[in-house]
Amino acid sequence: MGLFRKSPLERATASQDPFEAAEAYLRAGRLDEAVPFLERTLAYHVQVLGPAHPNVSVLRTYLAQAYREIGRLDDAIPLFEAALEETQRTLGGRHLNTVASRGNLANAYQDAGDLTRAIQLYERAIADATAVLGASHAETLTLRSNLATAYQETGDLTRAISMNEQVLADRTRMLGTRHAQTLESRNNLASAYQEADRLDDAIRLFEANLADTIHVQGTNHPDTMSCRNNLAGAYQEADRLDDAIRLFEANLADTERTLGADHPFTITSRANLADAYQDAGEFTRAISLYERTLADRKRVLGTTHDKTLIVGNNLASAYLDAGRYEDAIRSFTENLADTERALGASHPDTLTSRSNLGGAYLEAGNLAQAMQIWERTLTDRQRILGSDDIDTMHTRNNLAGAYQEAGRVDQAIALYQDNLASAERTLGADHQFTAATRDYLAEATSKRASGT
Repeated sequence: MGLFRKSPLERATASQDPFEAAEAYLRAGRLDEAVPFLERTLAYHVQVLGPAHPNVSVLRTYLAQAYREIGRLDDAIPLFEAALEETQRTLGGRHLNTVASRGNLANAYQDAGDLTRAIQLYERAIADATAVLGASHAETLTLRSNLATAYQETGDLTRAISMNEQVLADRTRMLGTRHAQTLESRNNLASAYQEADRLDDAIRLFEANLADTIHVQGTNHPDTMSCRNNLAGAYQEADRLDDAIRLFEANLADTERTLGADHPFTITSRANLADAYQDAGEFTRAISLYERTLADRKRVLGTTHDKTLIVGNNLASAYLDAGRYEDAIRSFTENLADTERALGASHPDTLTSRSNLGGAYLEAGNLAQAMQIWERTLTDRQRILGSDDIDTMHTRNNLAGAYQEAGRVDQAIALYQDNLASAERTLGADHQFTAATRDYLAEATSKRASGT
């Protein structure tokens, strides 16, 4: 009879060395469990070696990276800041370790949404890396790629596209068309093109990326599935729904077979296919997938997780599109309660959820309930977002339209006039929203003049 042998992870975690245990959990991808051992290791080395010792700086960065990976940014950022301060003091501003520390802190700021500070750090890190390593060194290119992503997140698509184009050209020249970093750059550029509504350019790059990834990784690799998902999304946005659905269906089949029905990527694949079915008017199939996805996300992530809330809203929208008004109102009501519980009554996402419920009541013919909900939403959006915010203006137009339908034309005209002034001031006289509001006002004014 053979002896029972412990796995490497079990042997490492049974060790008296907390860093050995931490590394074992890190290798296994179990970051939450690695963190306590990293904390103990850092505390011990600070006590024995002092806070300025190089080994302490390395451990501090290890722990900060783990915090960042599990979303504990408030814990990660102070450690990254301390690591940067220490490397600058002991090694100088342009030492490679300092450049790396600056890049790590920029990554954390970017994750936290502090894009101004992230961009400032990326730009400084790129300047230093370029001076020390050269503009085409792998580390410099990674920093340039991260900066392009930060620009994209600020909405500066022109800069993001230009920088992504340069990084892709450099990586293609140095690494070839099928290197992992080249594929990453091509995907980033395609994403920026897509966000800038350059869909033909985006699709061309996504198609090339999928072909190259299949060649390198095979059809069932997670990277291939991710590339296929990105291409399908671009097809959907370009209204090539047959192509999008074909790819989303293939992705769902592959993820269920290779990752399992409950894997997060499988559940996301199911939601993406449902969304494409809904766009194509196949409401029965969309609803069936949304219902299953919502049940899975509630079970795996809980009722108030942001991904659960998104699917709940999408399911309600599909019910509405299918003319199942009672189901839509019930689902929007549940989604509003969950969103309010998760985010609070004044969060912008809560206000959007409430506005969607008002739209469902309007579609169902309950005009009074729709007006009541939109009146509250308009008051909250004006207070929280301001009178000139685009969501506030949408709510104002919705409420004005409901007033007009209810025969309260004077109130409708007053809201349209306020909205037109806001739209002209913030969007310009020729903006599509401004023109539409002007048409609504003219229609309501004509209705009042004719007495109809």
